Amino acid sequence: MIRIYCDSNVFRLLKPTSKQFKQEIFDYFESIRKNAVFVFSEAHLDDLRPSPEYFRNEDLEYMEKYTDDLFIQYNHSTKIWDCFRATPKMAYEERNFTAYEDALKNPFDFRSLIADLGDFPGKELVCKMVETALSAPISVHGDGEVTPEIIEQNKELLDKMVPGYHPDMSVGSFMGNIQPFLKGLFEDHKEFDELHRSATAYIDTNEFKYEKWGLAFNEQLEKTLVGKKFTDILRQLSSANEGIDYWQQFFQAYLMLELLGITEEKAGGKRKKNNMLDLTKDCAHAFNAMSCDYFITNDKGLLVKAQILYHIFQVNSTKIINLDELDSFDLAQSQVDPLNKLIPFLKLLPKSLEVDQSVITYPLKDTFLHYFDSVSKFRINDKMYMIWASKDGGHYFMYRELLKVCSLVVGIWGKDSSGKDEVGIEELAMLAKSDISRVFAYGASRCVCPTNV
Repeated sequence: MIRIYCDSNVFRLLKPTSKQFKQEIFDYFESIRKNAVFVFSEAHLDDLRPSPEYFRNEDLEYMEKYTDDLFIQYNHSTKIWDCFRATPKMAYEERNFTAYEDALKNPFDFRSLIADLGDFPGKELVCKMVETALSAPISVHGDGEVTPEIIEQNKELLDKMVPGYHPDMSVGSFMGNIQPFLKGLFEDHKEFDELHRSATAYIDTNEFKYEKWGLAFNEQLEKTLVGKKFTDILRQLSSANEGIDYWQQFFQAYLMLELLGITEEKAGGKRKKNNMLDLTKDCAHAFNAMSCDYFITNDKGLLVKAQILYHIFQVNSTKIINLDELDSFDLAQSQVDPLNKLIPFLKLLPKSLEVDQSVITYPLKDTFLHYFDSVSKFRINDKMYMIWASKDGGHYFMYRELLKVCSLVVGIWGKDSSGKDEVGIEELAMLAKSDISRVFAYGASRCVCPTNV
């Protein structure tokens, strides 16, 4: 299925009443809507948070024209993206922005966090465990690498980041003392710029910046005073923070690209005035887009960092498209020929498997829906073929994607063999994952639409 994720800027370019409206981009998106579904995430909602209510509601309602009620959200427990049926306006109204912003500005206020949870079984025990952890000296979490010499060499930076720092201070004191610095990083671009200058004070970024070296920046960085590849730094950060999840790894990497000067976002020829909250929002778009087939953006800084991290994190199932390259992606192509050629193509394949084969896979000559590019035949039932996407990185089907597939097949082949036409979303919700929603006769062959979501 063509599942598309656009950053917030793209929706502004699509909105006819916007000063940034681009007719040619609008026309392109209108032409691909019949073959695609669009999704939105919390990152889109966060981008609209500062807007006046009237304009925000207008933007949310316009976004719905493309995304409908396809709201995706990363689940930190299951490590997959969940899809919810909620329009942009519904999702915005349900989002607790106060708690979200408080967590960003004060991520270590565990006492307030527990208090906000209200009464629950075991709360007293949890409070005692948190107090014990916060009272412990920070040295118990270290590995002996922070020596008095290192503290003295970095005294100016430590005094700024953690006033009163010493190895025996409690975890709670450390978190409390570093809080003003973190708040400044999130809210003030000057604080982030100063941290960037400190990180790059003794290195020449021209020796490894991505703009000059491309993906070879990774090896180039090791040749500088840094002495390590970028990927080695990321591994070290992950190993030092056991239990860190996928989002946190991705965010750390995104932040380090800008902090070390590997990438440099610019506006008007000068370094862009980003604070850490700005980078967090952009990073969230790049991260959530990994759940889709295409990520469309016109933000060069976001695009470049996404390209780098998709390579490092081996994200092969999501194609990044710059708005300037739209003409090279013919996603509006009619699906009549690819579908009608499918059954004749299957008939030309070998009728049976070799003795030592349990499954055999062939590439499709004509990709269907710009997604299905392979077909497999199984020994367990050698009269059945399964079409699938070899590039899929674990993407599952959403209800609306199944509706889109069925609608296209019905539009080309007509009603199924029992006289049923398009599937309704309520019908899909009632079916089990192994159920068949539609069976289409094509000569002596059958094409089935499963409900595996």
